[in-house]
Amino acid sequence: MNENPNIPEAEEELLMVDSSLGNGPAEHMMDYVISYTLRSFDNKNKPIFASYCRKILFKLLDLEDNGEEILSVKVWKQWKFTDLTAEIILKDASSGERKFALLVENKYYSTVRRNARGELQTDVYKEIMEEHYRNKGFEMHYVLICCVTHSQELFKTYDCVKSSGYKVFSIYDFHEDGQQDCESDIFNQFWLRSWS
Repeated sequence: MNENPNIPEAEEELLMVDSSLGNGPAEHMMDYVISYTLRSFDNKNKPIFASYCRKILFKLLDLEDNGEEILSVKVWKQWKFTDLTAEIILKDASSGERKFALLVENKYYSTVRRNARGELQTDVYKEIMEEHYRNKGFEMHYVLICCVTHSQELFKTYDCVKSSGYKVFSIYDFHEDGQQDCESDIFNQFWLRSWS
């Protein structure tokens, strides 16, 4: 059994950190939790959790939240090999309905891969999305979410996707100073705890 001696004793058990040396299927776990977050914007039983999810949704769409009504959020994992794709429909009094297509690529501790033709995987996924949503009235958004901090060398390698219109986020960009835990332990463990 491989054990990682660099993992310190924690005050609580952490969802994304155990004694494993490698990251295993961590990116698949990221798919599930990000999907769960995007779909939980209106959880009536957990209002603080719902407000945090709503805030993340608007951040990923690069929008200021002006109280728009969220009519629909649909999310697919591994559609055409993309990590996550989502369709979001918002409505406000002034501009009516707006439709968004969101592509989320996530990275645990890996770089953006290139295919046999030398194309970045993110460019391939963007082409697939643009072809699928062409002339359907969706505003397109592309994001990469990683679990490293801005100061780590690995974070700088993700700059390669920016020229294709991707926004790059560290998981820590979604945690505000002094942010309290919400009613969802999964959310707290994933978004509000350190991954290292």
